[in-house]
Amino acid sequence: MKFIFKNFIHLLKGFTTSSILNILGMAAALSVFIIISMQLYYNFTYNKNLENSSHIYNFRRYYPSDDFSVWTISVPVAENMVKDFSEIKNYCVIQKQDNASFDVGNGDKNISSYTASLIVANAGFKSIFNPQILLGDASLVFEDTDKAMISEKTAKDIFGGENPVGKVIKRRYSQQSYTIAAVYKDFPENSSLTNGIYTKLTTYSHNNWGYDGYFELIPGAYKSLSEKLNGAGFRGEETLKQQDLDPSIREDYVLTPLSEVFMEKNPQMKTISYTLLIIGILILMIAYTNFITFSMAIIPSRIKNFNI
Repeated sequence: MKFIFKNFIHLLKGFTTSSILNILGMAAALSVFIIISMQLYYNFTYNKNLENSSHIYNFRRYYPSDDFSVWTISVPVAENMVKDFSEIKNYCVIQKQDNASFDVGNGDKNISSYTASLIVANAGFKSIFNPQILLGDASLVFEDTDKAMISEKTAKDIFGGENPVGKVIKRRYSQQSYTIAAVYKDFPENSSLTNGIYTKLTTYSHNNWGYDGYFELIPGAYKSLSEKLNGAGFRGEETLKQQDLDPSIREDYVLTPLSEVFMEKNPQMKTISYTLLIIGILILMIAYTNFITFSMAIIPSRIKNFNI
């Protein structure tokens, strides 16, 4: 070991500039490859860290004439799907409001204001995504309209190190009060789920198509359900007839596997991801080639150092 270290020092002294450049080049190549690998891991594992992700599908409306998708659903359509199709095991609809304002505290002088994402969901959310509960009872959130479930990070931002279960927060403008019933472990950043404050969906407009729809299917049911979803039995013969007469108004209902949502929403990301992978491999190959070339070039000096 001592001899190897001594030989290394000798090479540095004899080929100082070349050695340093070679080492820095290899280090830079490894750093770039690691950064690229982290981004690729984020892209290709999107939603795969969620429990039961292989059986969960995200609803979208696809318009073939424009090659465009809208990833929302109305509550009545979601309810009718569950009623009509035995392939669906469970479902949930979600609607979120970013940067919702909340007040915490008692009395005008002791009130603190915070912003957080407010998400309303029906009871199926707990069954489908099964959030990991750290404190409290999440079932209460979907039984009462005045209960809420808060993410671990949001709880720390608002309450610090205190136990938030049982504490009350109020919407700043509506003065709607929510009692914190549970704290859940934050969902992964590379997922479709938003971290914040979850409450029960109570009222909705039948014409509101602003909900994210998620459906848990029984194993092996995806293909048969996809065919039925746009059939006359569910969509109606008149609707399909109108779409046949005017293809520009055609609207297909599609269920996308949760693991494919990120790439479907960002079609260019798949190309970018594979391009990054190729770039990372090329950088490593170039750095390795330079390292080998340098090592071969100094073989005569190394032989001399071995006194051969």
